[in-house]
Amino acid sequence: MLKLKMVFLCLAAVVLLPSASLADNALAGYDLLQTVPGLTYRHFSGPFAIPGGFFDPGSDPFEGTVALRGEPLPGFSECSSFPLGNVDTIVRRKTDAFVPIPPATDVIPIELVALSLVSVAPITITYSAGSPELWNLEVTLSRAVPSAGTMTINHSYANGGTFSSTLYVYPVITFTRISPPDFAVRVFDTGQYGLPDQLSVANVPWVHTPGSLACTSCSVNFVPGIVEPTPITWTLAGPFAAHAVQSPCTQTVPVENCTWGYIRSLYGE
Repeated sequence: MLKLKMVFLCLAAVVLLPSASLADNALAGYDLLQTVPGLTYRHFSGPFAIPGGFFDPGSDPFEGTVALRGEPLPGFSECSSFPLGNVDTIVRRKTDAFVPIPPATDVIPIELVALSLVSVAPITITYSAGSPELWNLEVTLSRAVPSAGTMTINHSYANGGTFSSTLYVYPVITFTRISPPDFAVRVFDTGQYGLPDQLSVANVPWVHTPGSLACTSCSVNFVPGIVEPTPITWTLAGPFAAHAVQSPCTQTVPVENCTWGYIRSLYGE
């Protein structure tokens, strides 16, 4: 029975794992990503400093760096057939990248279409007269203006290449007081004030097919952040924020021993 199971797993892995991709364009789609804690933060200073009186009359201005982590999205209608798991960030590549034969380069429009971050720990708000308070914060996207940008896709070998991107992100920052009596909510919508975060990253690897990895995806032939056979972390960064992400991938059944010789050896032949 054990031998039969080994044969079944071996053959199933060969059938289910994607084969080596031929050179092709990078087709439009959605990149499903998860945030990497410890490298993701928002810096409240300059135009993003919170002014006095924002939280309540007498509240002091707030400045400082707040560590963030991902909060899984409850769903996403455009990728409803894909289980999101720990996905908290989604980038849409809005058009195909015309890069059929490497080496080739194309620039395409992109948009950050979903974002769900929360503070790792509460922030402390002080008052000119009164006791300090603890507030949690949540970061989502403004509906006032799209969080858009561009991606430069380099197709450097048959199964992939690198990409660089810049996004102008308009976050909505929602503060919630975690102490009684009223658990008040305050909202800072940067889209209403025309205050984007310019976040950029360069030379991130991508592949058409991720080999022995099974990656949560809503795309046909573009998986970002893979150095075969390992997913890596990349960070979009700017003056006031940094967001570290990776593709959610797990290792599938290895296939290096799945040969007819290996199968015959299970039966002592």
